Amino acid sequence: MKNVIPIQIQKDDANTLDKFESKKDVDSVKLETSSFDGQSEIITLIVTLTPIALTFLGKVITEQIKAKKYVKVIYKGVQIQGVNEKNVAKILKEITSEGE
Repeated sequence: MKNVIPIQIQKDDANTLDKFESKKDVDSVKLETSSFDGQSEIITLIVTLTPIALTFLGKVITEQIKAKKYVKVIYKGVQIQGVNEKNVAKILKEITSEGE
């Protein structure tokens, strides 16, 4: 099985969704979940980890943090949320070094 990483963003964040949909060399699948009231506010993007995807994710996550938008990364059961942009590169570097 390929290494994948789920990224959660707000459903109404069309700008970020467009970036993932237009990035043809990054393999991702969009999942919508329903809340108790039937309204989905969060979308989970399942991204296959590749060097290109990690570079792209670093850029997108950093943009989300700078814009103070919701973003949550889940890797191997660990939820990463509320980090600053300075630590994004460090976290992604650690993820990539595990795959080597």
